[in-house]
Amino acid sequence: MKNWIIVLLIFAVPLGVFAWLESNSSKSMAKETKVMSTKTVPTNGRGKMLKFSSPMCSDCKKVQTELVGVIPDYKDAVTFEEINVTDGTKASAAMVKDYKVTVVPTLIFVSKDGQIIHREEGFLTESEIRTHLDHIK
Repeated sequence: MKNWIIVLLIFAVPLGVFAWLESNSSKSMAKETKVMSTKTVPTNGRGKMLKFSSPMCSDCKKVQTELVGVIPDYKDAVTFEEINVTDGTKASAAMVKDYKVTVVPTLIFVSKDGQIIHREEGFLTESEIRTHLDHIK
């Protein structure tokens, strides 16, 4: 009987705890997160897309290649801003903290009136980016 209790304590309990932690973390790391915020972002009357990225991030590089075809079509209606989260400046660190960025790439779409209307974490295709930009221009 003692052996089964030991086996239960050594294997079953940690596996249960691990499964519980995994289920909670998967809920918090959903790819798509809608953001409705009271925070306003200065936009000068234009839509704005904030791209938080890092030069060493492979998904950030993929998103950048998707943006190459998008930017020319939206440059008159939307301001594109890229924030390097690893450059070590106080300005980028403050923006990462203000926008609660924990994953790169993170794209934040801001309407003309400065309201954050959408936030995406991870890789996006050109068509997904265009869809979000159409809502803010």
